[in-house]
Amino acid sequence: MYTEAYKKLERSLTDNITEAQAKLGYSKNTMQFYYPLRTLNHFFNSEWKADKMNKALQEFIDFVAPRFGETRIEYKEHRFCFYLSEAAPTYVHEHKEKNEFIFELIQLLLKPDTSLETVTSFFKEWDENCVIKEVNNDEFDILITFTDRDDPYYYCFKDEELQIVYHRFLPEDYEDFGF
Repeated sequence: MYTEAYKKLERSLTDNITEAQAKLGYSKNTMQFYYPLRTLNHFFNSEWKADKMNKALQEFIDFVAPRFGETRIEYKEHRFCFYLSEAAPTYVHEHKEKNEFIFELIQLLLKPDTSLETVTSFFKEWDENCVIKEVNNDEFDILITFTDRDDPYYYCFKDEELQIVYHRFLPEDYEDFGF
């Protein structure tokens, strides 16, 4: 019924699992991810309340079951928690191509001498036409988006003097936060 929304949500969960594996390594453990209601509404192109979203998400459980195994979803305090069985990270590890970009980005950010200039150069190596914008707020220093890659995220970086920190947002979520 909501196949396109389910595909987007599955991709988001897969990308989050991949990012966790890049940071911590592969582990056959259960995982949890939280999504605000407004984020899920972006996937469904809707403005549903929690009860209607919950009904749609129960069908999502069946949609991802062949790949993620048992999934449980609960609504708590304006967000949904996705409890993924160990089958989900195992599926991503065994069946999805390693996302070299995210793995290399994580490694770059672990280096103590990484600067914002290093980060922008890194992105340009992956997409010479990527868009790099200075951000005038207290949260981030720069925002980077791709133009020539199948990567829908906004990458936001802040120089915290001892390290560069980053957050990755879907464009709609970035807009919702009003950065």
